Amino acid sequence: HVAHGNGFEMYNNTFIDNTFCGIGVSAHSGMAKIKNNILYSSSVVRQFESIALTGAEINYNCYTAGTGFIRYNSTDYNDLAAWDDTGFDLNSTTDSPDLDQDYRPGAGAACRDGGVFIAGVTTDYYGDPFKNPPTIGAVEY
Repeated sequence: HVAHGNGFEMYNNTFIDNTFCGIGVSAHSGMAKIKNNILYSSSVVRQFESIALTGAEINYNCYTAGTGFIRYNSTDYNDLAAWDDTGFDLNSTTDSPDLDQDYRPGAGAACRDGGVFIAGVTTDYYGDPFKNPPTIGAVEY
């Protein structure tokens, strides 16, 4: 949760089964970059909730689909297509990441090799190098 601030970058994270939302941003101004994140929940919760962000770059994420899964600037977006119409997450997916016990995406998951290279983000959670293009989430397969 980003409560207050002026600019942040959130790359290559895996959020699992959060009870309220995967990423929450409030009372924030400045540039926000949110890329290469898995937001997975076995129940329908908001995956992303935010006020309007200045110059936001939100893309290459893997979400769990569900009614009202994104709320942005007091508007609910019930599916990725409606959210894409805002210009965000044009290269994102709602396909299952099919995570294994180490949180690596499964062989057929759209988030494998589905991310975008981020300068300076070179290793995953376990210290293994990210490929180019990287896997979406905290762990390279």
